[in-house]
Amino acid sequence: MKCTSLSLSKKLYKTFGWDRTDKSWWIEQWGDYDSEVSRYAHKEEEDDANSVHFPAYDTDYLLDKLPRYINESTNELILGRWGSRWRACYMPINLGHYSELRQEADTPAEALGLLALKLKEEGML
Repeated sequence: MKCTSLSLSKKLYKTFGWDRTDKSWWIEQWGDYDSEVSRYAHKEEEDDANSVHFPAYDTDYLLDKLPRYINESTNELILGRWGSRWRACYMPINLGHYSELRQEADTPAEALGLLALKLKEEGML
């Protein structure tokens, strides 16, 4: 299953502190080199002195973290394809209104992760 990108995983971890995931992004730094090697791996791998890790969030994990409803004027959380991209949103009950609570991305996990950050920014999560 696809997970959030390393950059979004870092933002989510720093914002929410969620750390009980099955997979992690590992960043390995070698010697004095300025470059980093990133890889996606099972959490059971051992840390070493040259690596740090951030949780990688998959779709199921994020669906569990996001509220099903925001308030009485919104329908429940919707995740689906929108053209070639994925959209995560809370649609207004009155479908004539535009939903400000929506995010689009290339993967479902990215869309949900971006929506979680939007909800936090709006003080709803």
